[in-house]
Amino acid sequence: MKLPVEVYRKSAETVTYARVAMAGAIVGNLAVSSDVETHSWYRALGFAGVAMADKVDGWIARRQPDGPTAKGAKLDIESDEVITYSTESILAIKDSDPVTAISAFVNRFRDYLVGKKRDELREKKLDAKARDLGKYKTGWINFTTFLQLSPIGEKHPKIIRAMRIGEMALTIASGFDILRSANYSLSDYEFQQQKSKTK
Repeated sequence: MKLPVEVYRKSAETVTYARVAMAGAIVGNLAVSSDVETHSWYRALGFAGVAMADKVDGWIARRQPDGPTAKGAKLDIESDEVITYSTESILAIKDSDPVTAISAFVNRFRDYLVGKKRDELREKKLDAKARDLGKYKTGWINFTTFLQLSPIGEKHPKIIRAMRIGEMALTIASGFDILRSANYSLSDYEFQQQKSKTK
């Protein structure tokens, strides 16, 4: 049985807002906790729930007859960014970890450049979907954050830092990947426009 498009759209948006609120609760709770209570399985599992909710809203959005809307896709990306930056930033402060702080900055800079390029693509009604390398990067960030929030992060800070360095490498590589793909799409679009004018 097919449901109305509006039902899919509203459901996906509701899940997105719910996971932002859940992430906000985790970050807020972490901010007011004492240094001794920074690492907790409760927060780590809560964050895992936030990451899983991202998959759920994506699945719901793809059930729409025409696929995810541009507005829905942008909302999803922006909510991911807010969750990632806020969680990494508070962890960097609580753990006095410059590597996590730098990885959050690298990720923010990458997303700023990619966001501008995606806006260019959308203006021309070109494909602005996430690429596989970007999905791997997001998965790696979520897994690293999950471990850092847990007692494992407290016991093995060197492992977390090594994972954050790997995260930065993936972030930079995925940024180059999507910018290269976007520039190719834009160049091809301009070529097709020029070709149609000369006919």
